Amino acid sequence: MATVNVACKLPHGLIIELPGHPAVELAGANSRSAVAGFGMTKVDKEFFDRWAKAYADFPPVKRGLIFAQEREESARKEAAEKEKEKSGFEGIDPERPAPGIKAENYEGKSK
Repeated sequence: MATVNVACKLPHGLIIELPGHPAVELAGANSRSAVAGFGMTKVDKEFFDRWAKAYADFPPVKRGLIFAQEREESARKEAAEKEKEKSGFEGIDPERPAPGIKAENYEGKSK
């Protein structure tokens, strides 16, 4: 069985499935084995290729937050290249919560 190294930058990972195939849990950015913010999971190549085709319009796939490489080294390299890509699940900076929003007082706030 051929496998691919699937990288996923979603913090919680993702469970992917197709009819007639057991679900696969992708490791996410919070994984102990994350590389440059991408969790890495070995997945059956045929299954992942079918899943990626079926979900080609899924925003994390379109934006390159979920991708696969046949070689682990290639997956690690691509993850490093995409390290600064934002997933949209990053924490909010309490000093600058959002454009036009002033930071409120909170415990530990610098003066």
